[in-house]
Amino acid sequence: MRSLVILSVLGLVPATSAFADDSFETLAQSAQRVKRVDDLVWALTAKCDAGNDTQQRQCRRLRDARATEVKGATLLIEADHDAFTVGAWSSTKKSSPLSVTACIRCKGIDVDGKSWFVAGTRETNQPPRFQAGKQVGATLEESTKTFADSASAKKFADSVATAKVQFVVRVPAAPVWTDSNKQGIAFEVLAYRVYSPCDGGVLMAKPKSGPGDVDKRACAGIPAAGQEVEQLTPAMIKEVITPTLEAAKSACVAKHGGKGSGKLKLQIAPDGRITESHIEGELADTDTARCIEAAIRNVGLPKSKKPKTNCVVPINLQ
Repeated sequence: MRSLVILSVLGLVPATSAFADDSFETLAQSAQRVKRVDDLVWALTAKCDAGNDTQQRQCRRLRDARATEVKGATLLIEADHDAFTVGAWSSTKKSSPLSVTACIRCKGIDVDGKSWFVAGTRETNQPPRFQAGKQVGATLEESTKTFADSASAKKFADSVATAKVQFVVRVPAAPVWTDSNKQGIAFEVLAYRVYSPCDGGVLMAKPKSGPGDVDKRACAGIPAAGQEVEQLTPAMIKEVITPTLEAAKSACVAKHGGKGSGKLKLQIAPDGRITESHIEGELADTDTARCIEAAIRNVGLPKSKKPKTNCVVPINLQ
């Protein structure tokens, strides 16, 4: 049975407030942040027909309780990066087109062996459209940005390669849709924001928005947890885990003591989770090592197209 993050409703946005004069932050503060979209989809779609009668009843109770909690709720959801696009620079117009679409998981997300497309729409019951197997989300905004030359345009596009897309959505009365052999979830978009995590600068938003959260690793070109890269490099992994590793070393040594050197061996799943964390060397099998290993397993890395990634990080406690 899948576990589900409890989505308690902290506040509801009236139906007339979509794209109102409130700020993005105002709407986001009254919404519950969703960390795992697949858990939300499970609550709205699970059939609970696997296992024995007891297991099915337990599944239905959990599903129904969660579905009731999110009915009509406002949620803050991180969308896929490709909901925001920077088009090719035009030498004639001296500009590049920018657009944001209501895609949340438009390439599909696997839940209990089935693929579900998750998107937002400004119009209730808007039929889904597909292109090359990907759901085409409703266009929320289009604009252009002027550049003196193609080099300047490319520099900008590279600088926003790690841009984050956030939606405040409402769960409608009937969020689930089916069409031929495809199925998905459609939310009502109340607000959106696209920003660069490198400096927090807002690229597109409606209603107006202040700066987003700053993530300095984005300035080094490292995608945020949940975004996908071709493969995780040792330098990328070290950059991401170093803050947690340094904090864990200090806290674990203070609690358990211990000195020495060794190697921290990591195994990372395609979804960015650290599935194995083990220290070898002088510190192996000590309380200090186990403390550090546990802390590192909580770090989230970008997704990778590789089935798994192995990495070794030197560790030294003085």
